[in-house]
Amino acid sequence: MLAQAFLVQQTLLGLKHKVLDGLMTGIQRITNFPIAAVRAGIEITVVSIGWYLGGTVGVGTLLFAFGIGPAVALGLYFVGKFFN
Repeated sequence: MLAQAFLVQQTLLGLKHKVLDGLMTGIQRITNFPIAAVRAGIEITVVSIGWYLGGTVGVGTLLFAFGIGPAVALGLYFVGKFFN
């Protein structure tokens, strides 16, 4: 219940995406791991915590958790090529 309230508060304040993106870039800068691995790790951790707390994990959830990292990396690559 507390986790749901926290997520609703983040969504209402417009912080949800900014928090995850900031966490992703911060971890990447500190560890120097590829951005795809960092983002996938964050999403897999969030899915694991949600499942542990009793949430449902389906095929779509897993596809998103494992696929968002490479998708972000590909998007950042194309944006970098376009603006450089």
